[in-house]
Amino acid sequence: MDGVLVIDKPAGVTSYQCVARLKKIWGVKKAGHTGTLDPMATGVLPICLGEATKIARYLTEGEKVYRASMVLGIETDTLDLEGQVIARRTPAVTEGEVREVMKRFIGKLEQKPPYFSAVKYLGKPLHRWTRQGVKVDLPARVVEVKSLEVEKIEMPYVHFHLTCSAGTYVRVLCADMGKILGCGASLAALRRLKSGPFVEADAVPFEEEKLKEKVLSLKDALAHIPSVLVTEEWGEKIRKGIQPGREIFEGYDISSLVEGVMLKFVSPKGELLALARWEKNGQARLKRVFQKGNIF
Repeated sequence: MDGVLVIDKPAGVTSYQCVARLKKIWGVKKAGHTGTLDPMATGVLPICLGEATKIARYLTEGEKVYRASMVLGIETDTLDLEGQVIARRTPAVTEGEVREVMKRFIGKLEQKPPYFSAVKYLGKPLHRWTRQGVKVDLPARVVEVKSLEVEKIEMPYVHFHLTCSAGTYVRVLCADMGKILGCGASLAALRRLKSGPFVEADAVPFEEEKLKEKVLSLKDALAHIPSVLVTEEWGEKIRKGIQPGREIFEGYDISSLVEGVMLKFVSPKGELLALARWEKNGQARLKRVFQKGNIF
């Protein structure tokens, strides 16, 4: 089975467990999700099956949208309410102060992966190192919070809506905001509303009986990536890994293409030939080439 299944992940299970269960039920050898959701989190979790695992990395790069709640005055070792409480205070802050601090987290930020996370170090997730008593400090990485809107404040809870880049830890945002407020904070609830091109309306309940009918084809999964139809001659060149020249775009308006945008090359027979990224020098560079028979 090849394609992408967008599930509505339930609380209490890991993203890995969701993938493992589908592999067992359907006998799929290759499968993987496109971005970890913590066990307590719910919402949009795209899972790539079979040949679709080859495009997984290109489905993880888009922005993420979340609805979240944080609780002020509680700090835990996992930065969410599933962890062990390490500090508890009465939050002596006003709603205005909370809103002002949250505004400071819009834009590009540096984040370190939390000790309890699925990020791997020497082939093993950080949470395993941590549970073994080894704390690994990985370098901070730059993430971007594009919007952060407070929906409601019910002290000590703050409910907000967040749009951010891939790789952003909402748990870390809550903990960092709590530090600035001086009372500490933890993530209390999290639901992913969008992951790359997939939105909440695309997600199907994980317990639904007819999940197979909900699997998206490669064509549908990549519908958000612009197509470029190439000749048979260029199709053969692309399959050999030859980088496409400017002439391949004859008849296409490339003036609006910006650095980093993805493109897909399709043959006259409807085969998916390759995925490419537009570079600042005005050229498309191949990132993934597909074999014959991938009817698109």
